[in-house]
Formats: sequence, structure tokens, C-alpha cells
Amino acid sequence: LIENAGPDLSPTRMAEAAPSMGGRGGGTTGYTERAFVRGEYAWAQDVELGYWAKSQPSAYNGSPGTWVPIEGTRFSGAFPSMASPPVPTNRT
Repeated sequence: LIENAGPDLSPTRMAEAAPSMGGRGGGTTGYTERAFVRGEYAWAQDVELGYWAKSQPSAYNGSPGTWVPIEGTRFSGAFPSMASPPVPTNRT
């Protein structure tokens, strides 16, 4: 952000220049969509639905406890309408 602001290093210039940096992640990449959008001040632009399974082993280190995604994709903007959301019946 600092380099992208150029020689006029001010909060206003940083806010103006940030959207030109583009973004990354989102969709089915498995990563949070991160981008600066004009008029918004949040870096994360999407969310992932899931739950914490305290006894399921982590893929990272095999220890108990891991995040389990429900939908398989990340949502940007609005959540889809569903008659019955896919909520797990056993949260272990």
C-alpha cells in the first residue's frame, strides 16, 4: 500500500490507489478473496461457511480440531437463498 501510494504518502492517496492493486483468492481457490474496493475499507471480500470440529484431526498437524467447510465455495456479495441450509447433524 505504501509503495502503491507513490510520492504523495497520505491516507487519502492510499485509499485512492489501493483498488488499482487488484485482488487474489476467492471462489474455489480455497483462499479468502482479498482486494481493496473503492469506498470500502475491508480487505476480505468473501466468506466461507463452515464449523469447528473439535475432535476431527487437523490436516495441518494431525492434532484434534479443524475447520470444516460446509459449502465448498466462498461467497462474495450475498448468500444464496436455500430452503434448508446444509448444516451438519453431528458436530464433533
